[in-house]
Amino acid sequence: MLDLMTEIKDKDFSSTEMIRYQMYYLSEKYGVSEAARRIGTTRKTVRLWRDRYRKDKENGLKNLSRIGQNHPLKMPESVQNAILNERKVRGNPGAQTIINNLKLNYSAKTVNKVLKRAGLTSKHKTRYRKRKDMRAIKASYKPMEKIQIDIKYYNDIAPQYEAYQKKAIPKYQITGRDYRTGMVFLGFTNHKDAISTSIFAEYLIEYLKGLGTDLNNVAFQTDNGTEFVDPLYNSATIFEETLAKHGIRHLRIPPRAPTFNSDVESFHNTIEKEFLDIERFPSLFEFYVKSYIYLTYYNHIRKIRTRDNKSPVETYCELNENSNRLKLCYIPIFCDPLRKVFLANHNDPDKSGYLKGFHPKKKQDANQQSCFHGFLHLR
Repeated sequence: MLDLMTEIKDKDFSSTEMIRYQMYYLSEKYGVSEAARRIGTTRKTVRLWRDRYRKDKENGLKNLSRIGQNHPLKMPESVQNAILNERKVRGNPGAQTIINNLKLNYSAKTVNKVLKRAGLTSKHKTRYRKRKDMRAIKASYKPMEKIQIDIKYYNDIAPQYEAYQKKAIPKYQITGRDYRTGMVFLGFTNHKDAISTSIFAEYLIEYLKGLGTDLNNVAFQTDNGTEFVDPLYNSATIFEETLAKHGIRHLRIPPRAPTFNSDVESFHNTIEKEFLDIERFPSLFEFYVKSYIYLTYYNHIRKIRTRDNKSPVETYCELNENSNRLKLCYIPIFCDPLRKVFLANHNDPDKSGYLKGFHPKKKQDANQQSCFHGFLHLR
C-alpha cells in the first residue's frame, strides 16, 4: 500500500479517479480477481479501468463524453417540440394533460423532464408564498372598497348546542369583512333569507356613510346562496335591490368556490376558536354584550399577522389620517325585530337611510328590550 501511495503522490487525481487508479495498480500487481476483492467491486469493472489506463494513462480514468450517444428509445425531437408547443399555447397544462392531448405513449415523468430541460416548469407555491402574493393584492385595495359577506351557522358548534336549544344565541351570524383592513361587521338573525341580509346591508351602509365612504366605489361580495340571490329565476332579490338603491356593486363568487370568500371564512374559524368555543351565554342579552366586546377587541386591538401585524383599525387609520377611532366602533345588529318596518319602508325613497340603529318601538320581550336599548345607549 505504501508503494501505491508513492505512485499517486504526485498525480492530480479526483477521489473517483483515485479509486480507478487503485483498480489498475492492484490488478497489475496482484491480478484482476484480487484487485476486485480488495476494492469491493466486480472483475469486469477492474478490467475496464485497467485497460483504459493502459491505453490513455491518466486521461483514461476520466469519464467519457456522452455527446452523440443516441439511445434507441430516446424521444424524437419532433415529439419534444410538440410537447413544448402544447405547453406554451394551451395555458401551461400539466404533463398528463399534454400526454392526453397529444396521445403520447410516454410517462408523465418523461414528459416532465422535457419541460424541465426547456425551463418551462415552475415550483409549487407553498401556502406561505400564496399568502405573501395575496398580501400584495389586498394592499392594492382601498379601505371598504370590497366587503365580503357570508352566513355562519350556529347549530353545529358543540359547546353552544345547549344555548342554541334554549334560544340564548341566534341561529345565524351575518358577517361582513373588509378585504383591505380585515375589519369585521356582525349581524344576527333567526331567518336565513334575503330580508335579514338586506337589513344587515342597510345598517352597514349607514355605518359606511358615517365614515364618509364614497358608496360608488364600494362592492359587496357574496356567494350564490338564496339569502343573497335568486339562482332559480335569476330575478333581483331584495338584497340586490338594497345595494342597487345605494349605488353599491354586487360581486358574486363562482359556484362551489368558497375560497373566493376566504377572508370572511377565515374569520368564521377565528371567532369560533377564540369566542364561541370559550364563552358561555345564559341569556340572549349576555350573548349580545359579549359579542360586542369581542368584535371591538378584534377590530381595535387584535393584531392580524397577514396584515403587517396590525389591527384593522390601525390599518384603517394609517390609510385615512383624519379618522376618528370612536366612529370606527361598530355595534352588531339583530335583524329580526326590524323585518316589518324594513319591508314597509324599503320602497319609500323618503325613508332611505332610516336604519341607523336598533328600532326602540318594536315590541319585544323584556330580555330583548333591555338588550336593544342598551345598544342604543352605547350608540
